[in-house]
Amino acid sequence: MKWRCLRVPDSGKGRKKEKEQSKMFLQQKKKKEWYVASATVFFIVKELVEQTASAKSSKVSGVLRIHLKASRKKRYHESRRTTASLD
Repeated sequence: MKWRCLRVPDSGKGRKKEKEQSKMFLQQKKKKEWYVASATVFFIVKELVEQTASAKSSKVSGVLRIHLKASRKKRYHESRRTTASLD
């Protein structure tokens, strides 16, 4: 004689609820991680700005100035190239 495990038919509500909870938890976790990442980026940028404001002759501001100059040059040359091709 075989014994069968009698189980009350489950409508799946418990499992569904569990899935939803885990989904919500993951979403919140993702949100938290994003906030932390954006906050760190913000603070790094803020520190850089403060450094450049406090000491204009510092290395950081020099590097930033060079970078800006290079990007400005690049933009200028790109605009020249497009205007030349239009003629």
